[in-house]
Amino acid sequence: MSFREISASETAVGAPLSQQLMQTLKGNQLSIELGEFDAPKIQAAALPPATATISKDHRVFTGRLIRNGINDTNFEAFSNEFYAARAGTYYVHAVSVGGTTSKAQVRVLKNGSQTHIGAASTGTVEINELITLAPKDRIKIELVNTDTGTTHPVGFGYIFIYVNNPLGDAPNHDIGNYDQVGTFFLVTNIPDTF
Repeated sequence: MSFREISASETAVGAPLSQQLMQTLKGNQLSIELGEFDAPKIQAAALPPATATISKDHRVFTGRLIRNGINDTNFEAFSNEFYAARAGTYYVHAVSVGGTTSKAQVRVLKNGSQTHIGAASTGTVEINELITLAPKDRIKIELVNTDTGTTHPVGFGYIFIYVNNPLGDAPNHDIGNYDQVGTFFLVTNIPDTF
């Protein structure tokens, strides 16, 4: 069974209630439930709003980015992207850790545009932000070496994304997905302690 649009003439005032229309209504409901390709998609319920004091129990995304420069180059490295499947406020914790002789800077990007920039440092710099995402919005980090004269600069970037109680309202909700980039490591057991 496939989804079929119901025309305006079938639901107009005075239009007869036919067996074909009733079968279409029944079939459409089943097509939507089963997620058939031509049926409208059911959008997942929005997430409960996150807060600045969010518990770190509901981590939905974790990653580590290593940036190695060669021959005094100053270039950026990007993580893979987290794609939000549900609307809501997400808690994003981004961290940069510079090398002993090179400063690193982490930047948070939403849909390709910078939203937050950390300070450049040889030490550890953290960004803690609440970011509102719509379905299909994307979040990633950029790690930049700010010392152009440093040979072989090394830096580390981390991103942690949390939500409030993502599974409390219904089972099996899709929170989001991510793409793969060769220099990015998706490691779920990285502790969020800096």
